[in-house]
Amino acid sequence: MRFIGSPTRPWQGRIGRIEYLMQLPLAVVVGIGLSMMPVHLIRLENPDPDGGAVLAGIVTLVPLMAVLSIPIVRRLHDIGRSGALAISALAVLGLSLVGIRLARLAESDVAIPLLVVTLAMTLTMVLAPLLIPGTPGPNRYGSR
Repeated sequence: MRFIGSPTRPWQGRIGRIEYLMQLPLAVVVGIGLSMMPVHLIRLENPDPDGGAVLAGIVTLVPLMAVLSIPIVRRLHDIGRSGALAISALAVLGLSLVGIRLARLAESDVAIPLLVVTLAMTLTMVLAPLLIPGTPGPNRYGSR
């Protein structure tokens, strides 16, 4: 099992359900690890806790979403779907999380319902590829 298909093109190729299930926790751990580095740098440079937290939240999402998208895109390729579906869903998730943070800073009551909807959307996006079988044989994204 290789975490990425090719070092120069990690989003290309296909993976089956079992490999997807094995790669997903690894992607989360690696993404969270990469996300922690910019948070510490931003907090050192920006002593304002609210402004620094929003900026850190936005910067933190970029590496997490990039690494998390690799197994999701490759699994969608196995199903015969475009990886753009995962990238657009991850972008919506990222914007939702930023909105939640801003709502909490404004002490709005919309933060909790927005968090529930965002988590439901994320779980659906991440777990749905486990339920759908891949296309047998080669498809336009290659062979498994």
